[in-house]
Formats: sequence, structure tokens, C-alpha cells
Amino acid sequence: MTAVALTVAGSDPSGGAGIQADLKTFSALGVYGDAVLTDLLTPNVPEAAALPGIAPATDTDELPQQAVALLALGPGAVLLKGGHLGGADS
Repeated sequence: MTAVALTVAGSDPSGGAGIQADLKTFSALGVYGDAVLTDLLTPNVPEAAALPGIAPATDTDELPQQAVALLALGPGAVLLKGGHLGGADS
């Protein structure tokens, strides 16, 4: 009988963390992995730009406006992290 493990985590498209890394670890240990996705993140500006109707922030003052725009797409909550935009305020 194959063991089953459940991961409840976010998605990291780079594969270095989150559900992707958990499932790779489960597989390496011979365990069947099941997953519950808690969030989806976009690690860079080009991927963020692909979000429908959301222009990438050019400064930190625009981040609250982005959160409102993302909320309008339907999620219950939005967490914007970053601070890697460059310039005097980052």
C-alpha cells in the first residue's frame, strides 16, 4: 500500500518552494502526494503584467491600487509583497 501525504501550501512557479517542492519531495520518498492550493504567486513583473487588466506597479504608491484591482477579480483577500521596484523609496 502506498502512503499518501497532503500538503496545504501556496504555489511557487519556480518550483523551489510551496506545493511544487512538496510534491517533488513526496515523490522522492515514494509517497503519493495530494495538494490543496492556498495561493498563487507571481514572482516577477512580466508575469504580473499578464494578469487581466492589472498594470504592473511602477512605484510603491501604486500597490494599494493593484490590491483593489485584484480584489475585483474575485478572491477573498490579496497580499501584495515586494519592495524590489528600485528608486529612492525601496
